[in-house]
Amino acid sequence: MTRPVPAIVILGNGSLATARNIQKLYPGALIHGLAERVDGADCVYHEFGATLREFYQQDTPIIALCAAGIVIRTLAPLLLEKVPSHQCWPWLKTAVRSCRCLGAERCERDGARDCCGLERGAGHYHQR
Repeated sequence: MTRPVPAIVILGNGSLATARNIQKLYPGALIHGLAERVDGADCVYHEFGATLREFYQQDTPIIALCAAGIVIRTLAPLLLEKVPSHQCWPWLKTAVRSCRCLGAERCERDGARDCCGLERGAGHYHQR
């Protein structure tokens, strides 16, 4: 079974290097950067909330390099329907660890583990 390709979502240039390291774990994954705040992302988006909700509704796993709270507030209205396959991993830059806060009890646990492996030294991006 092939893993779905996640969308890596960033809000600013400070997260781009980390996003590139995570991207190496997922062939075909694209980095989505906020217009006018990110230079060099693979794709540009204009509205964070709408973009995250679209990925979530399309069952695209999301790796969001931002505060978990903004992701939770953005996706909370969609959580009324319990759908077991949606994935979202906010990447906590201050703690330098990933937190799989929304998503299925099945599948893609490996994705969170992959990112955690990256933080433990497989990648060289530690930001504090």
